[in-house]
Amino acid sequence: MLSAVSPSVGAFFGPQPSILSNILYSDVNFVLWRRNLSSFIDAWASEIRWERTETLEGELDRESLVQFEEDLYGELKKWRTREPDLTRWVASDMCENIRHFMDSTQAQEVFVKVEPVFTDMCRLFHVDHNLLRMLCTYVGQGTLWLQNDRVDRHYLGCGENKDIVLDPLAIYQAPRLDVLILKGERWVDNLLGGAVHRSPPLREGEKRLLLKVDYLR
Repeated sequence: MLSAVSPSVGAFFGPQPSILSNILYSDVNFVLWRRNLSSFIDAWASEIRWERTETLEGELDRESLVQFEEDLYGELKKWRTREPDLTRWVASDMCENIRHFMDSTQAQEVFVKVEPVFTDMCRLFHVDHNLLRMLCTYVGQGTLWLQNDRVDRHYLGCGENKDIVLDPLAIYQAPRLDVLILKGERWVDNLLGGAVHRSPPLREGEKRLLLKVDYLR
């Protein structure tokens, strides 16, 4: 079932990947595909050898996705040697999410980054000066985001979170393995401005594994 809130909020949520295409509407700047898989790979995540991890990135078109999946699987196996079937699932799921992103946004080329995260990357709520970005957290906490009517945009880029956030109780967090697309400031048909979000605060020793996909053309 499709779920949506008012245009002033600019967000769509739903349990099917078809929800992602709503990001193309001019009065939407955030979509969330709720997959309800947050505990699925807990065991896999708990045995990652983080000292072996590294950021994997590259530009992809549709034809190169098949080879990318094989290369990604080969890299992920180095991070964790047990349960290759689960490692295969992670590689396949990441690539399937990339396909969904490309299909939903009509992208012909994307920039993909699979990134281990050890620190708070972006502590302040902000907007991205890009076109469209997909995020999916595989390990650790998901991205925090705000509805448009809970933001004082005057303070974006020049204030603290306490100035930006109008209602601290209205801060949302995407669950692990849910897929979100954020519209950036550079998207031409964008009535609401870039989606306001931040990285979650991490406790000492806490880690994340993040899939990030940017629309190039």
